Order: sequence, then structure tokens, then C-alpha cells
Amino acid sequence: MTSKKTLELTKKQYAKHAAIPYPDFIDIGAGWQNQANGMRMEIPEFKTPMEAIIAAQSRYGLNHRLPLSEAIRNQITITLGQLAAEFGDLPDVRDSEYSNMRTVERYGYSNIFVNWHLYFWLRCNQQIKKPKKILEIGSGLGELGRIFRLLDPEIKYTMVDIPETLFFADNFLRMNFDKTDGFNLVPVQSIEKLTGEKYDLVINTGSFQEMPRGMLNYYMKFIQEKIQTKYFYSVNYRHSVVDRAEVLELDKLWNPVFELVNPPVVNHHPARNTRFTSEWLEVLYERKAVKK
Repeated sequence: MTSKKTLELTKKQYAKHAAIPYPDFIDIGAGWQNQANGMRMEIPEFKTPMEAIIAAQSRYGLNHRLPLSEAIRNQITITLGQLAAEFGDLPDVRDSEYSNMRTVERYGYSNIFVNWHLYFWLRCNQQIKKPKKILEIGSGLGELGRIFRLLDPEIKYTMVDIPETLFFADNFLRMNFDKTDGFNLVPVQSIEKLTGEKYDLVINTGSFQEMPRGMLNYYMKFIQEKIQTKYFYSVNYRHSVVDRAEVLELDKLWNPVFELVNPPVVNHHPARNTRFTSEWLEVLYERKAVKK
């Protein structure tokens, strides 16, 4: 498919998603509303999918990439060593060629790729054997979903985010895959359509911590009551940046597989090459079976 055709399709799909009204229970917060407004104004102006992808990776904060420097290259090398020491042989997967190449070193790695997306995949893969159906809430550009699908093309991967973010993800995924039918892009306004679905794994990384409390409460109720999942994986600050309360408020039907405070790879800020000042909590929980 040509770049022009790809962009035409993603703009049409975005228009459909953006036309869906927001239910009263959806509150993306003032910060992301401002981001969405900026994206909405720029989307009609993009001439190629790569223009959109570069914008997403730079101006709109859909990941934390920095141009390569000696410090960033050194940190990538250190992180790869940490990953190999903890997980053994690393999979043969690199950052996408459809990325801002000013952030990707000669072996195909960027800071965000090794400190976040590759690490998240490795952690999930270490504990969960061959998940076949995954839901990611706050899926961003789709870079984690890309890794899951590259390493297991049979996986069905559902991504929930605001329409503007899904526009960028749609371009990214169409450029990376000949067929994208393994992905299901769901605008947050339509999340209730997933009610009753069964998943092997639900993921959220780095966005629950930013959400208004009402939105966060809705998502936790959705995960625990409206869908079925075997596992829930979260990497977020322990305390919300909105109200400083604990981010995760879970019911009693979870068994902790692990709970890690400030895991070294995650705690290294991939955009600033420093340590975070907030406390990270990385968790994997398994849902208890409920007797009927």
C-alpha cells in the first residue's frame, strides 16, 4: 500500500472515531484534552504517514525519545546488559524503521525501546506463556503492540485510546505490517462495546498515573467487572500526579505474581537520562477464579 493511500485510510478512520460523542463517564483530563486539541488541528495537514509518526514521537509526547548522544548510546548499552542479565537471550527485534531515526543507534535500538517497550514485553513474556488476546489501555503509538505481534503473529491485540492518538497508531501499524487485522483500535468513547470480552492480559503503562480519579475508577471497574482477564500488568507511579492518592485500587480477587518498587530499568528516565523522582510500581496480578 502506498503512503498516500495509507494516509487517506487513517484520516477516514480518524474522522469516524472523532465523530463518536464522549459519554459523561469519560474524562481524559485537561492535559490530554489540550494535547488532543493540538493533534486535531494538525492531522489534516499531514502529507505522509512518516510526518505523522515523527510528530507523535516528538511533539505530542506519545513516547519519550531523545536524539542520540554519547550519554544516550551508553545508557542503551547499559540497559541491554541489564536486560540480558535478567532475562537471558534477547529476542531478535529492534525499533521500527518507521521511527525518528535521529533517536535510533546503529544496531537498531532507541532509549525508549530498551527502557520501556522491550522491557515490558520481556517481563510479561517471562511470567505469561503465550497470551493470545491482549487489551492495552492507553496504547499510545502502538510500539508495545508491535513487539507482541512481531514475536507472535497469532496474537489478537486491542488498543484503547483517544481518537487522535489512534490516528497516529493507525499510521504506525500500517507502515509496519502488511496486514493489520490482528489489531483492534477502539476509541475510548466506544470502550463499553468491549463489555463481556475475555482477555489473557490487560496492560497499562505510564498513563493511569495521569488520569483524573473518576476516569481511573472507571477503568478499574471496567477491568474487574465488565471484562474478564487472567492477568493485569501495570507500570505506573505509585501515587497519582493528579491527586497524590494510590493509583491502583484493586478488589480482593487478585493474586500478586510480583510487585516491584522502582525496578532499575523502568526507573531510568528515558527522556532525561536521569532517575525519576516519583516512586514507580511495576505489578503483575492474576485474577482469582470465582466459584459459581
